[in-house]
Amino acid sequence: MGRYYEGDIDGKFWFAIQSSDDGEFFGAEEQDSNWIDYYVDKEVFEEVNGIAKCKKALTFKHNGTTKRWWVLHDKYQKLIDKHYQDNKDNPETRYKYISFAKWLYKEHEIGTGDDSFTSLTSQDSEFQHVYEWLARLEMGRKMQRFFKKNPNEDYLSFQAEC
Repeated sequence: MGRYYEGDIDGKFWFAIQSSDDGEFFGAEEQDSNWIDYYVDKEVFEEVNGIAKCKKALTFKHNGTTKRWWVLHDKYQKLIDKHYQDNKDNPETRYKYISFAKWLYKEHEIGTGDDSFTSLTSQDSEFQHVYEWLARLEMGRKMQRFFKKNPNEDYLSFQAEC
């Protein structure tokens, strides 16, 4: 269940976070259909410089040190991926892992450790905007990887569920 995009890049939109038209941030142009059909010109993608804009929005100061939300989230995701792999045959422990909020507090003294800090269900979540930018950056990174793996391609295309 959820909304997906597929084509030269594939993925799932982040539930309750990411809009189906998020590709437009990177210069994608909507095509007519029941899905949103996108075409991303390589030159436009580079000119828009969306990845740099995402990274700027995801950079912050904490206790006098520059932090980057995407770096923190990538580290946390690797921890969760390893936990899933280590517990793949044990459903009782597979989904019992440290929350992002608790990990941020324990490892980096960010937030309070209270899960409401990073909650998607809390209307007062301070983290809602961070998730929006992380989801957008993930899509942009997929576009960037596509163009790096396919240097002779001048464009990519994908369809997004509405």
